[in-house]
Amino acid sequence: MKNTIENHNNLTIVLDDSASKDTHKSNLVIDKKLKKIEQLKKQISRINNTINTAKKLYDQYIEKEDKKLLELKEQFIIKLYERFNQKAFALWQKEMIESRILNEVNELFSQGYESEKIAEIHEEITRLQSENMDDFEKEMMNEMAKEYLKNMGVNIDEENFNFEDFANPEFREKFQQDYSDQQTHEYHNFYEQEQQQKHREQQQKVKTTDKDFQKLYKTLVKKAHPDLVIDPLEKEKREEWMKKLSSAWEERNYYELLVLQKEIDADSSTEVFLNSGQLEPLIKQLNEEISKLESDKYLLKHHNPDTSFYYESFHARSEKGILKKIMEVKGEIHSEIDAIKQQYTRLKTQKSTKELLLEIRDSISGYHYGMVNTLFHKGDIDDEYPF
Repeated sequence: MKNTIENHNNLTIVLDDSASKDTHKSNLVIDKKLKKIEQLKKQISRINNTINTAKKLYDQYIEKEDKKLLELKEQFIIKLYERFNQKAFALWQKEMIESRILNEVNELFSQGYESEKIAEIHEEITRLQSENMDDFEKEMMNEMAKEYLKNMGVNIDEENFNFEDFANPEFREKFQQDYSDQQTHEYHNFYEQEQQQKHREQQQKVKTTDKDFQKLYKTLVKKAHPDLVIDPLEKEKREEWMKKLSSAWEERNYYELLVLQKEIDADSSTEVFLNSGQLEPLIKQLNEEISKLESDKYLLKHHNPDTSFYYESFHARSEKGILKKIMEVKGEIHSEIDAIKQQYTRLKTQKSTKELLLEIRDSISGYHYGMVNTLFHKGDIDDEYPF
């Protein structure tokens, strides 16, 4: 009695009665996993379509505006730094300017925007901050820097470590080179160990590979060989098959080999027979394929730097929905450009700059006063305005 399972690859798997003590249960398990794989592939395809659409619309409507904003912020930082270096400002005013410069510079760096001038300003402000620290602050910064570098996996001389050394360009260059050499050494060690492990696993696979799997692989290699055809397009397709066959053999991927059989040997019977020795490896490969697809899906949406920004910022059910989000961001960029321009205008003279700083300080003081007042009179607050 035949027990068949069909999936959307037009692959029909036939289990003989020896394939499992509970053949019906095996059918359900495999069928469920095949459907899950197909579902994940469709989801990834839709996510890719969303990302490609978002990227296209972003390039069309936002890219130039965003570049304009970043360049304007650079000019704003340069103007702030010009005021920072002038003697006409009080200490509290210089501290406010310094804080704003660092905030703006860090935001530019986080967006991947760098220039020689911005790097110089950041380096000088950082150096001045270090010079103005007391011993306790320096000790705290030293400990924080050491902890940060250790978390990165950097080998450091803890006894002689001093975060202030990073203000020296020669020290930074040497540190970066040492760190690069360390990473290269660690990678080579890891790669060598990984290759040795793969070699051991490969030897074990050769010993335990099912004979029917070997036979099917050799048959497909003979049928798919590129030298059997002259047509360039057909030859290219067969070269791709050979790569996939090689990968399926290396990984002993039963599922991939069966799918390739249906591509290469399309005119043959649509049924693929599995015995008890092939069933367990197939289920294992299906589980691995599901895990890989789920990982690919997550990386695409949330971790891949080339795609996650577009998905997280603009994903929607339709192109119209994506465009709506794109235009909202464009509006926010225009608002930010207008705000930066207004503040830049306020920096035109020392007098106007001082007036702006005073307004900011008063607004901050008023906010803090309101918070304190609210805390001390919380019981008298009207229910309409809860804290």
